[in-house]
Amino acid sequence: MRLVRQALANPLLQVVGARAVTFPVTLVCGLVWLRLVIGQLGAAEYGFLALVVGLQFLLGFLDFGTSANVLEGAGRFRVDRDVAALGRALGSAWRMILVGNLLVLLGAVLVLVAGAWGPILGFPERTATAGLAVVLILAVNTVVRPLSLSSALVAGLGRPAVATWAQSLTGLSSLGLLAVLLWTDAPVAFIAATPIAGQLVAYAVPFVVSMRTVPGLLRAAGAGMLRRTHADHKLRRLALPLLVIQMIGPLNDQLDRLVLAHLSTVEALASYALGAQLYSSAMSFCTVLIPQLWSEFAELRATGGPRAAVRRSLSYLRRLWPLAVLGGAAFTLVCHEAAPWVSDGKLELSWLLCSVFGAELALSASSLVLGIGLTDPRSLRRQPVLLAISTGVNLVLTLVLAGPLGALGPALASLVAASLQLPLLALLAAGVLRDRAADQHDREPDLEAFTTRRAGS
Repeated sequence: MRLVRQALANPLLQVVGARAVTFPVTLVCGLVWLRLVIGQLGAAEYGFLALVVGLQFLLGFLDFGTSANVLEGAGRFRVDRDVAALGRALGSAWRMILVGNLLVLLGAVLVLVAGAWGPILGFPERTATAGLAVVLILAVNTVVRPLSLSSALVAGLGRPAVATWAQSLTGLSSLGLLAVLLWTDAPVAFIAATPIAGQLVAYAVPFVVSMRTVPGLLRAAGAGMLRRTHADHKLRRLALPLLVIQMIGPLNDQLDRLVLAHLSTVEALASYALGAQLYSSAMSFCTVLIPQLWSEFAELRATGGPRAAVRRSLSYLRRLWPLAVLGGAAFTLVCHEAAPWVSDGKLELSWLLCSVFGAELALSASSLVLGIGLTDPRSLRRQPVLLAISTGVNLVLTLVLAGPLGALGPALASLVAASLQLPLLALLAAGVLRDRAADQHDREPDLEAFTTRRAGS
């Protein structure tokens, strides 16, 4: 019983358990969303919608990498319990997000006025619809993105499962909005915004929980938002590398759709988009661990240096890689069997295409665990270089293979990129384990500050 209680108290197991319960809800909502859209609007219209909706997966970079600083601050909050420091980190992040998103939204409006969104997305005959959808998505995202930092906050406060439970509300909210819009024959542009709109509810829950858990955090964050502090320098140190990662990473998927829209058929685009959507749903089982892993590794870095975090990530990787392989195999089967039902019989995915997505899933899950362990400032600055190499390979192969192979071409290109990314991260991890000087340099200031605060209290 004692071992059971200890296992249940483990934050990672809590997150995985919550995801295991909520994943069927999220998956069913996503599949029903796809079936309603394809069944009501047709495969060709879904191809257009999939491209526009897929842009929302690029919007993670519109927190401009500030989640790195909040994740790091939330993890260190476990050590020093400094509300003011956490508030400064959060306030600085809010300021950057709001200013940046408003500028991006203004740029999107100017492109809409110029009538250029249709040609950019490969649908010149649908310029007005494409432009309205993009602007609407970015407007909603301006509200959603500051709230998204609440997932990092609850992880740092020792309640990581809260955000996971709340994520199930995203699918339910998006599906409810879709049903209303289809029933009222709303424009397609509004349907494209239902996934991002559903995130408002999901992020609002952990936001309220974190503010109630730490009295004074909202006031401290407001003060940090209104004035520039030393936290701004620390924000740039972590935010800039993560921003580059967030901008490059999704290109492995979203540029594939854009290339298919220009070089292949609408049917190929729809098939690839359906497989990529199912892949994203499966990968969310892994990405949900990011806030908890990052805050855990930040706590380890505060007391043991970067090498402690890397050793822990390698330990997790050794234990989890068999699950990643089994998960990829299971995904292959589910993807092939579910595709006809999801598409209402209009689309079928070959075994080969599903197998490629399944292999990529196993490699990407392993890379995610190792990459989160390499989030000390020095390693984080090097990760964009590694990601740029694999993304460049992916883009070149996609341009070469999309025409002759259709949907299978970009999928193979992404698999090659994922196969390259994991060994590159392993080399970076080996370098960190050898670098004792950096380990000592990063650890001593944190321990000294922590000792001083403890003595003062």
